Amino acid sequence: MADLGEGSARGLPGVRPDLEALVGYHSAQVDVDVRLNTNESPLPPPDGWLDALADAVRGIEFNRYPEREATGLRRALAGSHGVGIDEVFCANGSNEVLQCLLLAYGGPGRTAALFEPTYTLHRHIARITGTTVVAGARRDDFALDLDVVAAVVERCPSGALSYSRPDGTEFEAIPASNSIVVANNGPLYARGDLAIEGAPENAPGLRTRAALCRCGRSANKPFCDNSHEAAEFRDRGPIGDVGEQLAAQGGPLSIRALANGPLLVEGNLTLTSGHGLPTWSGTRVALCRCGESANKPFCDGTHALVGFKSDEDAASGATG
Repeated sequence: MADLGEGSARGLPGVRPDLEALVGYHSAQVDVDVRLNTNESPLPPPDGWLDALADAVRGIEFNRYPEREATGLRRALAGSHGVGIDEVFCANGSNEVLQCLLLAYGGPGRTAALFEPTYTLHRHIARITGTTVVAGARRDDFALDLDVVAAVVERCPSGALSYSRPDGTEFEAIPASNSIVVANNGPLYARGDLAIEGAPENAPGLRTRAALCRCGRSANKPFCDNSHEAAEFRDRGPIGDVGEQLAAQGGPLSIRALANGPLLVEGNLTLTSGHGLPTWSGTRVALCRCGESANKPFCDGTHALVGFKSDEDAASGATG
């Protein structure tokens, strides 16, 4: 097969940079009686199956487009398993099911958790759809350790993932300190006792973890949706000020998106640079979210000069 990575030979665009390093998935064709790794059955079809298949094929109108909802098949499967027809989803194998799920519920700015060993394409398709993957290991008996599950979920920096325990524990422990990491060419990663104005009630992960847009391009402001990548936002995350020494650590951290303006953060806070160094501390700061400040991550008023418009204000009620 010709190498189309550069796309120059046929005038095609180059492959997405995040896909260039991926290797195509292929199930190993091992020399054994039954290839269980490719879902081969050790048993042949039952007697009469081939005849029944041949009779059914004769009745198909191959010049017609098949019924796209697969109603007959879904109704039969639903009846066989005792569920409603709306609970049956038909696709071209499990890979297409995974792809449909991740296209609908995954993608840039969203995270999927998985536990290995597991089906290789869980991770592969997630990455292809732009979904961030956080992973943990299964026990030797392939069961899940609840503490490992909790640790994996808590590694999700955007707050998209959350958990509750069977013993009734609702959520993860509140961190002892509040921090915001100014990611290299990326968002503001907040972690702590967060009180984000306008955060949805059905996203408990946002009480302790959040990825906040600072490029000005997110369609889900004030949260990051990875639009900084398409916008080629560039800022290494340096911090040119040290702030003031904190008298205490932790406690509630209020984060409010001001209308057409910065993020106003109030509470005990440490800012960490894109190089991983805790640099600034204080109790009140306005952080740039238009992407244009000359003093990033701090707001310098440039949002007013460039006409930055936020699109979450009607929902959040934030005002400048």
